[in-house]
Amino acid sequence: MKNTLTLRTFISLVIFLTSGTLFAQTNFKSGYVIKLSGDTIFGEIDYRNDVRMAKKCSFRSNANAPVIDYKPEDIFGYRFTDSKYFVSEVVNGQRYFLEFLIKGKINIYDLKDDNGYRFFLKKDSSGIVEMPYEEGIRYRDNKAYMYESTKHMGILSYAMQDVPELKSRIENIKKPEHKTLIKLAEDYHNAVCTDEKCIIYEKKMPAFTVNLEAVAGDAMYYYHYYSNNILKQPAFTTGLLAHIWMPMTSENLFFRTGFIYSNLNFNDKYLNFSYKIPLQIEYVYPKYIIRPKLAIGTNIYVVPFYGSIACMGGVNIEINKMLSWSINYDIDFSHSKYFPLIPSKLLSQALSTGLYIKF
Repeated sequence: MKNTLTLRTFISLVIFLTSGTLFAQTNFKSGYVIKLSGDTIFGEIDYRNDVRMAKKCSFRSNANAPVIDYKPEDIFGYRFTDSKYFVSEVVNGQRYFLEFLIKGKINIYDLKDDNGYRFFLKKDSSGIVEMPYEEGIRYRDNKAYMYESTKHMGILSYAMQDVPELKSRIENIKKPEHKTLIKLAEDYHNAVCTDEKCIIYEKKMPAFTVNLEAVAGDAMYYYHYYSNNILKQPAFTTGLLAHIWMPMTSENLFFRTGFIYSNLNFNDKYLNFSYKIPLQIEYVYPKYIIRPKLAIGTNIYVVPFYGSIACMGGVNIEINKMLSWSINYDIDFSHSKYFPLIPSKLLSQALSTGLYIKF
């Protein structure tokens, strides 16, 4: 019965925290919309994931104005200030907002759908051309082998045939990717055009950054005897957490790790649980002074070596651009014997607070 209640508590917590995150996910940033007439309207645009932004532009003139949803048929394009630029283009008979990556003698675009990124090029007044790529397992004579398409190489080679020194580079592009295509198009432009620079619209971002958080608080640990008795052990807990941000993956997701110490004493050399290392995926709401956050993953206990099912909910309260006051509620479960991803018994819960430093 206790285990059932514990499982319900865990599931309820996850649903509550994730639903709050999902329903409050608008993220308006400074930008402008370009109408079909060529007129430009400045205001704020909802910065979401690339799949959504390929289908819809949610615009408002200011924070108090109503939101207008533009489809690719309605406007020429839109851009976030000094950041991503989307233009309306027809792909296979349907209009989308393609992200404009580089403008030059050859333009490069991308489109994010549920299967990943698709890339396109346009040269001179010719129409837009997709550079398709697919990979997978194929069978021949009852034998499986890996397949990677090469059609994108042929399209690039044909478009850039007037610069033959790029041919070997094109043949080494096994899979189209943002940085590779942007750099190739930039070098092509510089080779054929000396009086005008190309324009790179892609948002410049670091490969990753690390934010630090020093925390301290109170925890309660639970040791489950075979007789279903539970030994409860309160403890002071402290630690240093690292939040690793990889913006090319997502601008709001972090990898949460670090080192947590609790002054536990179970009077058992084989049962310590004093040291643990979080390995979790964390979402932090990107706006306002109070920013809710949620993390799900595992905690690796050092002695005994054990991986739990972990969940964290909390808030960061912004003090200034670099510093926030953090409040975290962490909860740990052992995993089911037969289903490792299903929580079983409560291991610990902790309430901590600290300072979050953003670099």
